[in-house]
Amino acid sequence: VELCLREAERRAAQLGDSERLGWALCHLSRELLASGRNAASREHAERALGIGESMGQGDLASHASYRLAQTDLSAGHYREARDRFTRILAAADADPCRMRNGRVVDLTIQGRAWLGWALGELGDFAEGVGWGREAIRRAEDHPDDPNSLGWACTGLAEIYRIQGDLAPAVELLERVRE
Repeated sequence: VELCLREAERRAAQLGDSERLGWALCHLSRELLASGRNAASREHAERALGIGESMGQGDLASHASYRLAQTDLSAGHYREARDRFTRILAAADADPCRMRNGRVVDLTIQGRAWLGWALGELGDFAEGVGWGREAIRRAEDHPDDPNSLGWACTGLAEIYRIQGDLAPAVELLERVRE
């Protein structure tokens, strides 16, 4: 996947297609984070955010911010992750028309799971569990999107794990396996 995204990045740059370049960078940020390359992931997300903001592409900018929040969480910058996820969700919730775009639905469900996780890392378990449960509730409203339900369950499981309450964490992770 990474090689394909790097090729998409190269071609978009050659064509001068800023929007496609921004999306390639954003998706590449995800792949880099998944492979443990947090600094490179952050760099690509920052470039995508710059492109999205300069073009007035709110969807791209939101997703790039989402990737930056994930890199914050991965790097242990929990307050920054909490703050960034909070801003992303507030903006998405303020514009319900954007909810028609599948990527924004993913962002608002999975963003809640990641926000809950960040709050758990900060020791704010009650609020984190609330966000995690809301992520699951929203994911259950979209049965055609099992990926978001998996992330919602994983995010809430992480909060319970951090808290040391392993029984509900295991139950949620078993649900993901199904």
